[in-house]
Amino acid sequence: MKIDLHTHTIQRSYCSALDEEVLIRCAIQEGLDGLAITDHGRLVPKKKLEELNEKFHPFRVFTGVEVTLVSDSYQDYIIIGIHKPVMASDWTYDILLKYVRDNGGYIFWAHPFRYLGFMPPELLADPPDAVEIHSTNIRTELTPRIKKVAAQMGCRTIGASDAHNIKDVGYSYIDLEKNVTSDAELVAELKKGAFEVISPQNEKG
Repeated sequence: MKIDLHTHTIQRSYCSALDEEVLIRCAIQEGLDGLAITDHGRLVPKKKLEELNEKFHPFRVFTGVEVTLVSDSYQDYIIIGIHKPVMASDWTYDILLKYVRDNGGYIFWAHPFRYLGFMPPELLADPPDAVEIHSTNIRTELTPRIKKVAAQMGCRTIGASDAHNIKDVGYSYIDLEKNVTSDAELVAELKKGAFEVISPQNEKG
């Protein structure tokens, strides 16, 4: 099951030019089976998620949000599978990580080294579930460094698009070993590591 875990829509992300339905249609056209809408600090309302899933079935739209921790050098994290009020930007990493774990979600470090040239020490002390290795906001020359950091932390890597425009959709994604139909099932498979990362060149890696 091919899923993009990092996308943005014009409905809730000021920086995106993608309408949510246009995003989904583009994803379907690119051969994806599902995606998580991860707008900045804002969740897609449950009713809207239900409407989108019904309208585009069997394509699946999962719960997600991108959180920027202002107090931790503006590091960005993608949270999957938690549909609760928006996390506060003044939280620290350890508070956010505990929140995600306590509520059965999945967390990965988005576009690493985008703002800092070094590895945040708090991530080494208590790693997230994964690190994003491919997206339209990650320079390809960073791939070896991100692989090394992920190995140091003992966590998986994630491929995604970070789509803000039509041309970004399908840039990179993960391929789950089995089909999932709910946030809980998606999180369970992600935590098992039961997926492969598909690179921008559409090669497994």
